[in-house]
Amino acid sequence: MAKIKDDPSKVLNTEFNHYLFNTGEHYRSYEFMGAHIMEFEGKLGVQFTVWAPHAQDVFVAGDFNEWGYFQ
Repeated sequence: MAKIKDDPSKVLNTEFNHYLFNTGEHYRSYEFMGAHIMEFEGKLGVQFTVWAPHAQDVFVAGDFNEWGYFQ
């Protein structure tokens, strides 16, 4: 069973973590990158965090949107 996490973006929000991530030496970035089950304002959902600095778009597709880009 998946575990509900605290806000994973809080893990990165330190100067040292920024340094490690930017040098490619943050060996626990899985704690804040990727998909994490979250509760926000009383609602359960999934937070997706990606590093794609040159991407024009990022899409999440799955059963929840019938595997479509814009749904």
